[in-house]
Amino acid sequence: MMTEPQNYALEARNIYQSYQNGAGTLVNALQSVSFGVRPQEFVSIIGPSGAGKSTLLGLLAGLESQTSGEVFLHNRQVTAKQRLGNVGFMPQKDALAPWRTALDNAVAGLEVKGTPRKEATMLALNLFRRMGLEDFARTYPYALSGGMRQRVALARSALAAGDLLLMDEPFGALDALTRSDMHKWILEVWQSMRKTILLVTHDIQEALVVSDRILVMSARPGTMVAELVVDLPRPRTIEIQTGQAFNTMREQLAKKLESTT
Repeated sequence: MMTEPQNYALEARNIYQSYQNGAGTLVNALQSVSFGVRPQEFVSIIGPSGAGKSTLLGLLAGLESQTSGEVFLHNRQVTAKQRLGNVGFMPQKDALAPWRTALDNAVAGLEVKGTPRKEATMLALNLFRRMGLEDFARTYPYALSGGMRQRVALARSALAAGDLLLMDEPFGALDALTRSDMHKWILEVWQSMRKTILLVTHDIQEALVVSDRILVMSARPGTMVAELVVDLPRPRTIEIQTGQAFNTMREQLAKKLESTT
């Protein structure tokens, strides 16, 4: 019996990635990585340090080409050049331009795409209102807190992303309370803008709070070794996060991570 083809917003098939380090030694970073993310799904990737999670996200965003394997967007095979600019990417650091206001930083990606300034500004201000940033639109980055800077970076990435947003541990440097607030904002963006999101994180708790599914990578060379469907209601309140189902999933993921190292 033939199975129906999956409808994926993003799919990686048999991805390998190798590079030479500073000593000239060949390093195998990724090995036979295959997975898919469905439209409007929120998927997180966790794995041990050095597993190649950031390497994988960078090549999916088109920042570099894979050594071998295929990447598909909406079931169409695409090169790194075709991915670049069509996939939103939020790196670990906010990388806000210090000479631009919060609003000017947020519209930067739209400007590169040729969106008229008036239209880009209206889109950004609408998102700022939903993210509690409207009063800081004319503020420069130096005067913003770390959490506000990340909100501006999130707005910039979301506006420029089309329907697919890749996020590389963007909340890792934030304190626990600010990170919890960022989870609310990213879920607001995901739901209101109908985004497909792929998040790399080292934090099991974070992955369980935001995700529909969690993928687990092995130690280098990284490959996918496990998948967990997070079938918990949203919003995932403190009551849910301290409940038995949540804690059982957290223990399962912790054990799986331990077994990969």
